Amino acid sequence: MKRLAARTIGKRECSIDFLTQNFKYPAIVETTAMSFKIDFDRDLEYVSMSVRGALHMSQVRVCRGELQEVLRVFERTRVLLDTSNVIAKLSAIDDYNFIKELRHEFPSYVSMALVVSPERTTFGRFIETAAVNNGVRLKSFTDMNEAVTWLKKQN
Repeated sequence: MKRLAARTIGKRECSIDFLTQNFKYPAIVETTAMSFKIDFDRDLEYVSMSVRGALHMSQVRVCRGELQEVLRVFERTRVLLDTSNVIAKLSAIDDYNFIKELRHEFPSYVSMALVVSPERTTFGRFIETAAVNNGVRLKSFTDMNEAVTWLKKQN
């Protein structure tokens, strides 16, 4: 087992371990307000990140940092972001800054499928438009299967 990272989030230290032998990566980080899990799909075609709970910008940055590390270590170029169970505590400015930061932190060849709840369709479209305008390859969906189908077609 290879220890990749240990971080303190809130009052808890969270360590992330890779089981590289089987390419299993269940990184689960929980705080009082939110949790996220990073894993691979069954066929190892993409990285899956599932986020739940109330989300603030500082937590977005933690999630994004962990995801960057996984993409770098395992040389993956496709990401499924499941935010369908997120209660966002972000302003429109935070949302836009999130996209601007993505442009600088992820290579342009990384494809991201963002899954939002049906109630957050407008948010998903806003993020998608801002992403495209900033050179980030991101598409929003309300259906997980559609997101996976699109993602698997990306280079």
